[in-house]
Amino acid sequence: MKGVGDRRWRYVLLTIWPVVTLLSLLSTGCGYSVVRPQAPVPDAISRLHVAAIEAGNGDPVFADRLRRGLRTLIRRQGRFTLTAGAEGAEVILRVDLDEPFTRPVSFDEYDEVLDYETTVVANVRLEGRDGEELWGVERISSTRGHAAVSAAVVTSSAQFVGGGSALASDLEEMDAVQLGEVRRAVASETLATDLARAIHARLMGGF
Repeated sequence: MKGVGDRRWRYVLLTIWPVVTLLSLLSTGCGYSVVRPQAPVPDAISRLHVAAIEAGNGDPVFADRLRRGLRTLIRRQGRFTLTAGAEGAEVILRVDLDEPFTRPVSFDEYDEVLDYETTVVANVRLEGRDGEELWGVERISSTRGHAAVSAAVVTSSAQFVGGGSALASDLEEMDAVQLGEVRRAVASETLATDLARAIHARLMGGF
């Protein structure tokens, strides 16, 4: 029976030893630490500034829409008080946009493009006054489809059916290029709204 008991003790030691070793490393400061990837900002910090968003190789109008959308959502949620400038803020929200990616997604029988799909990716961080990063998420993305500008209007296309609005009287006065431009503008605005909501959801999810 003694041999059986010894084997049991060896089994227990072999099972718990890796856990004990890991806890020892974490507690003795040997270069390891427990990190909370979305640790909350203290409740005492409330004044936030949304920095101007650089368009990069993208559309500056889109960048402005995104910033306005973020400010609207943050103001409506009420966790932070928005400031007009960085000097009056305790934390600053910065958004960097990657170059947007557009690809064709549908074609007619002549292989002419009917619909495109555009994806915009944002890298977001929340900084303190000293520039220290308090929170951050990379590659938050949003995708929307839009009609090809130079193609004929196809009322059954995904973007025509899925979003935006156009009056029948407007359709009669527009040619294909004009309507395509309208559809693209509507898609860009919706894309900015979608991305603002995605960023805001991730931001508030950290608190």
